[in-house]
Amino acid sequence: MLGRVVEGLERSAELPDYAIYQASPDGATSQAELFELATRFHSSESTRPIHMPRLLAAPGVVLPAPVSAAATGRGPRTVEAA
Repeated sequence: MLGRVVEGLERSAELPDYAIYQASPDGATSQAELFELATRFHSSESTRPIHMPRLLAAPGVVLPAPVSAAATGRGPRTVEAA
């Protein structure tokens, strides 16, 4: 199935702009498979992922919104009126 997704991505120039496409395999896809496909599509060769412990990764997921809000004085999802 991964081969069919890659084939579809290679033909993406033939597809109309501004359309939504969804492709999925018959079974589950692991995060490692998605990473391999994305890096191969981006740079024509796959690279090894850097696995990081959750304890080390958690601050990078949790802190950006409050830090950004404090730095700008706006909430993370504030939309200014035009």
